[in-house]
Amino acid sequence: MTSTIGDVGNRVIRTLIQLIAAGGATALFEAVTDLAPAQYQALILAIFMMIITFCQNVAEDLGLIPKVLKPEPLTVLVEREPPDDGPRVI
Repeated sequence: MTSTIGDVGNRVIRTLIQLIAAGGATALFEAVTDLAPAQYQALILAIFMMIITFCQNVAEDLGLIPKVLKPEPLTVLVEREPPDDGPRVI
């Protein structure tokens, strides 16, 4: 159970880091361009969040940057019964 809590905690921290980066990108965008009205700031933040998350995941998967609190992929083990070859003659 502690590994699940640790995994959830890592995901929360990772998301917060990405949200902070997206907030910084949004603030920089607003300071440089001054194109979007204030009511669109949440939309701009959401777009930057998606872009940053996508870029970070791709860069980590390609090995361009080290993985930051990224959980290992889940593996599912399926136990199979041996095939039934029909009746056995002894």
